[in-house]
Amino acid sequence: MDNVLSLVLSKGEQHEKNMLAITLIGLIVIAIALVFLLPIMIGIFGLAINRDHIHLKKLKQANAIMLMDTMKDDKLRELFKKQCEEEHSMENFTFLEKVTLYKRLCEESYEVQEKLYGSENDTSSSTNSAEMSTTNVTNNNSNNSSVTKNNAAIDNNGGGDNMNRQSTAVTTNNKKQEKLEKELKEIEKKKYEMAFDIYTDFLDLNGGNAVNITKAFIEEVKIQLDYFNTGHNEVLAEALFDRATREISIVMLDTHQRFKSSIAFQKQMKITKLVNNKKKKVNNSH
Repeated sequence: MDNVLSLVLSKGEQHEKNMLAITLIGLIVIAIALVFLLPIMIGIFGLAINRDHIHLKKLKQANAIMLMDTMKDDKLRELFKKQCEEEHSMENFTFLEKVTLYKRLCEESYEVQEKLYGSENDTSSSTNSAEMSTTNVTNNNSNNSSVTKNNAAIDNNGGGDNMNRQSTAVTTNNKKQEKLEKELKEIEKKKYEMAFDIYTDFLDLNGGNAVNITKAFIEEVKIQLDYFNTGHNEVLAEALFDRATREISIVMLDTHQRFKSSIAFQKQMKITKLVNNKKKKVNNSH
């Protein structure tokens, strides 16, 4: 009996050892698998989160562009203003409204600059033509010195008339250029006044309607305004408030989304669609 009992006990101990070894091997295999698989799983999870973040960021940027389109449309802007008044978000709306007006002044400035630079090219061309005419008259007079005095007089009179016409053209272009330069200075002055008001009211930390913008950006705008005020820059950049506009637009996305769901917005969009269709029909009929 003792031998049988000893055999049974030894078999039981051996079975326990075998089970312990199998369990240990299984744990080692699992640990090794986790060492290789866990970083891969974390990487895949991180990529998925990053992809969603990028997609969400692009979606917000697209919605922010739609919001700025609303601000550019006079009728939609007034309707959106009422929505912001109801939601007590007038500070952000007023900021975007003033930036929109600043952008319009920038467009006017670009139009004047295009005319001005074109006028400068015309003036330069007229001046060169006048110089060439003078040279041609001089050369003709020297080459025809052997011709009779009457022919020389006719040639001189013809050259003089040509020079007078060229001189009149140069004078006219100069006056036009001076007028455009004056107009450009007036527009840039209005831009500076508008930009200074935006900075004082919304960007300056002591402003009455200060928005949540980084100090680095505020300092950057201040430097640009100082450069213009001291004469280092003649034109203020159109993108002066773009970074702040993007941030404020993203903050107002929820308000704008509710506005797009409103009856007033949908009604205005239907009216706009009907007007556009009517214009297309008129154009097609012609």
